[in-house]
Amino acid sequence: MIVESASNVWKASFQVRAGAILGLLAAVLAIGCGGVPKTYFYTLQVPSAPAPNDPKTNYVLGVEHFRTPEILRDDRIVYFVSSTQINFFQYHRRGSDPATLLSDYTAHRVASSGVVAQVEQDYKSSGK
Repeated sequence: MIVESASNVWKASFQVRAGAILGLLAAVLAIGCGGVPKTYFYTLQVPSAPAPNDPKTNYVLGVEHFRTPEILRDDRIVYFVSSTQINFFQYHRRGSDPATLLSDYTAHRVASSGVVAQVEQDYKSSGK
């Protein structure tokens, strides 16, 4: 049978308590001092389109999805630090990628203008 002395039990108990207190103190400091900054999201706000007229043509217009460079496909907003250096805002983001925003806006604007009979998005032409 192993008999522990009172001083060994006290030392072990003290180490557990000290560890718990230090852990609690670290958690309180992390919550109080740290925290994640609020993330802001942006989108385009476009003016409302004029009232549609009777179509001026009987044509159907196809609007393909716009293409953008890879760097603009990230939801973070990019900015220039200098003429040759770029960076990203970490907590300012787009609600959608620029190509999708502009493709949707263009199709909606042309359709509401009444210039053509119909507008189709994601149109794929048969020839190149």
